[in-house]
Amino acid sequence: MVRSQRKSDVIDDKITRAVDALARRNLTLVFVSRKRMIFESWRVAVKQQKAFLLCVINVLEKSMTMKGFHHIKGSTSADKVNSTKYRHINMFILRFVKRNVGDYFNKWKTGALMRVDGHTKDV
Repeated sequence: MVRSQRKSDVIDDKITRAVDALARRNLTLVFVSRKRMIFESWRVAVKQQKAFLLCVINVLEKSMTMKGFHHIKGSTSADKVNSTKYRHINMFILRFVKRNVGDYFNKWKTGALMRVDGHTKDV
């Protein structure tokens, strides 16, 4: 019984040393099998591709965001320019009406008042 326990301890010790040696070889790249090297190269290439795609996504998101902000800013400034133009046009129309039509309206009122008062003077 003691002998079988001792054999199992020796076997467990050998297994742990072998696993430790494999792990050390993989970490320090002392010995790398062909399949392992292919896997490592593939893993590095996939990491690079993923990093590149994330970079492209970030650039596109930033570009789209900036285009959106530029469009919003442009539309608000265009609306401001249009509202300013309409306000100036309305002010011009009101001034024109006050100067020209308002003056005729005053002459018409004075003429109507003279007719009511009995004056025969034509306007």
